Amino acid sequence: MFAVRGVLAFALVVVLVVRFYYGFRMLTPGFALYAFADAAALMIAAIWRAPSNGRAWLLVTDALVGFAAGAAVFARPLLPEFSLVIVIGLRVGIGGVLLLMSATRLDGHAGQRVMVAAGMASVLFAAALFAAPHAGLSWRLALYLLVFGALNFALAWQLRSSRR
Repeated sequence: MFAVRGVLAFALVVVLVVRFYYGFRMLTPGFALYAFADAAALMIAAIWRAPSNGRAWLLVTDALVGFAAGAAVFARPLLPEFSLVIVIGLRVGIGGVLLLMSATRLDGHAGQRVMVAAGMASVLFAAALFAAPHAGLSWRLALYLLVFGALNFALAWQLRSSRR
């Protein structure tokens, strides 16, 4: 699941780079598709690989927030940039808090520090969005997604290697 989230983050970075050539109209559907795909990956992980330690509700909640963010953006395709900042900030902030809550349940397991770093990156990005909502959404989102994607790949690698 974490590797899929990393791939999705990097795919949205590509959309953000393309956005500079095609304008703001690429960012809105790009983020909506990212939110839906990320939420679907989380929901599949919650159902198919339900953790035995009671973390499934965290994944389901994160998925529902992603579906809500994607639906909000799809419902209003001509959403103003300020409103998009609010939707992205809420999606990323709530997801970061839920990721931090998941990390507390790992308790010394491989990948706990990386999961905490990914959660903190999300919360700090959401705080930066709310602190300065008009300060260049695209480049800040691209930077966050590069960090978040790399941390998700690192987390997937650590969790996979700890199984062996």
